[in-house]
Parts: sequence; C-alpha cells; structure tokens
Amino acid sequence: MDVDATLMKPFPRTLLRACALACALTLLCAAPAGAAVLDNDTVGGVTVGASGALRSAAPDLYIPSGELSTMDGRILWARDPDSRRAMASTTKIMTAIVVLEHGDLSDTITVDRKAASIGQSTMGLVVGEKISEEELLKGVLVQSGNDAATLIAEHVGGGSLDTFVKMMNAKAAQLDLVNTHYVSVDGLD
Repeated sequence: MDVDATLMKPFPRTLLRACALACALTLLCAAPAGAAVLDNDTVGGVTVGASGALRSAAPDLYIPSGELSTMDGRILWARDPDSRRAMASTTKIMTAIVVLEHGDLSDTITVDRKAASIGQSTMGLVVGEKISEEELLKGVLVQSGNDAATLIAEHVGGGSLDTFVKMMNAKAAQLDLVNTHYVSVDGLD
C-alpha cells in the first residue's frame, strides 16, 4: 500500500488540521513517560506501525486513548478508541441535557444537607438556601458544581439520584452512545 497515494493526497489540509489539533491536545495533557506515537495508532485508517513514513508524520500525543474524526464520521486519527475511560465532569453535560428535557427551570429548590456536603468542585451551596433550577443548571455547567448537579438531579429525579441516573442512561441509549454508561450525576468516582 502506498501511503502517499492513499492517505496524504485525498485530504492534506485535513491531516494538517489533525496534526495541529494533536499539538494543541499535547499542550493540554500532562506528558507521562512513554511513547508519544504508538504502533497501533491509526492515521486515516492506516496503522502507524505498518508504515515508517507514517510513523514519522504521526502526531506526538501523550494520552491513553482518543479519536479525531470529521463531521461526516471519517476517522483521521485514533488510539485505542473503544477503551472504556472515566468521563469525569463531562458527565455533567448529560446531567444538563436530562434536566433541560425533564425539569422546569423556574422551579425553586431548597438546598439539602446531602447536596451541600458534596466536595471537590462546587457551586458553594448552603443548607436551607433556596435557588432556582436555572441557577443550579448554570452552576452545573459553568462552575462544574458537584453540589449543584446532585441537588438538581435529586429534584428532577423525584428525590432519587438512582432514578435520575437511569434517565441519563436512557438518554444515552436514545442517542446511540453505545459505549457510554453513567453511574453518577457529577462524574465523581
């Protein structure tokens, strides 16, 4: 297989953009010891280990897995794309989607002890404080508030975080997110 003919010519600008994004991702990721280009990485569907020329052109990334694709689904670069990884605070995106679909942003909710005691990244909720669902949603998305995610999910889930998590997983299934499974509303493990 001629890498130049099958890979480089059909989308050189896209490949350059992919490499630029890879460089940006490298700056954002902590650089652990180890190889930055792995033999099982793929670029344009070609395995890097199968081509010395492609190996030297592949982006140096210090991440355990990832995928870069175009809007039409063509995969430009991939490393172990099907591995299961913790979602962390990106979980709050699905929390927000479910709240927007099933909640009422004008509802006022009283902060309980459970939500106020959630740590790490918080909105700073205080027991007994009254706050609108809209403000809580801002706290979830802007401040990555674990306390806000817990309180709003309890409310929308009818008092049950488990019920809300089931709603999140149902939405993920509806969106065909086949490798996505939620166990919390905030991403804490």
